[in-house]
Amino acid sequence: MAGMTLGQIDSYVRNTLELDATEISDELLHQWVQEGYDHVIEDAVTWRFLDHEWSLATSPSSNVHTFASITDGDGYTPFEVGSLYEAEQGNLERVAHDWARAVYRSTTQLGRPIYWSQWNDSLHLWQRPDQAYTLTVGGYRNKLDWIAVGAGSQPDCPTEFHPLIARWALGLAYAQQDQPDMTVLHHNAVENGVRQMRRKWVKNDSHQPLVLNEGHPTQGRYMATALGRPLFDFE
Repeated sequence: MAGMTLGQIDSYVRNTLELDATEISDELLHQWVQEGYDHVIEDAVTWRFLDHEWSLATSPSSNVHTFASITDGDGYTPFEVGSLYEAEQGNLERVAHDWARAVYRSTTQLGRPIYWSQWNDSLHLWQRPDQAYTLTVGGYRNKLDWIAVGAGSQPDCPTEFHPLIARWALGLAYAQQDQPDMTVLHHNAVENGVRQMRRKWVKNDSHQPLVLNEGHPTQGRYMATALGRPLFDFE
């Protein structure tokens, strides 16, 4: 399925209503397109196309990495992190930040990190690395500001979603033209389309941050509690 560019979405809305740029400005139309994109994509955090991995190179004695500093060639940064992996050790174990901070606060010992926690959009490694390690970070990425790129850019999502975004913008254009029935018609069509997309694109599982027992989940939650390493700060 061929995707739609921002310029094509603009033309679709204007041509359908037989209006031009003097009657619907680019600025206003792009606000509607952004609203359509946000409405469709924000419907679920676990869209599979937002699944992503990054390579993170640590530095000796530095254990804090902001999400903004974890990026790749496409400009993707994490929205939510679910796993950290190191080649020799395997999966690092996620723990509650307060627990890790209390345990490691009084030690200056450096070594291979075995735990990680998250606090204020930052990853914290425990213990502090004694050398450079390469970690694989798994999680969900932030969306790109594709509208700012210009008329030739496509929505930052699979092409199946593009018509839904265009129809949402069209519905808002009908509202401006005092045709609320057409707004309801197109927005209901978008909602039906999103439900169809969820069947294909929403993950039934999510990143599992805690991996014990060689990756078998049968007793992982119990073991975390028994070992005294809570996953959440309220435990």
